[in-house]
Amino acid sequence: MDNEVKKNFLLQGGDKDDLDNVSCFVIDTFIGDLNGDDIDDGLVRYGSSWGGNAASIGLAAFLVKDENLELACMTEEFYVTPIKISKNIIHCEKRDYATGDANCCPSIITEVKLQLKGNKLVKIK
Repeated sequence: MDNEVKKNFLLQGGDKDDLDNVSCFVIDTFIGDLNGDDIDDGLVRYGSSWGGNAASIGLAAFLVKDENLELACMTEEFYVTPIKISKNIIHCEKRDYATGDANCCPSIITEVKLQLKGNKLVKIK
């Protein structure tokens, strides 16, 4: 994952000389079948940092292939917290701010469902 984060940093215009400041860390992990083959796969919610206060959070999906884990995709497109994986669906919470909420505490919680389609996580209804 770390190499993918560094590659993404460069693709977004980051300076090659700053790669030593780029890091990736695991926030939490989830196990469940992501591709419908009845074999448990893995989902990682990760954080990445470019030094200082620059950081982002993303999701990385790993599929079991020949008893090994292979990275299927990484995305920082969704600002969600996964809760569980059930029947190829990743159930997540999304938090938004209501008028008057403090910065620490968004009070609006909605469910977002994601699914792995090919090599991409997509939002479903």
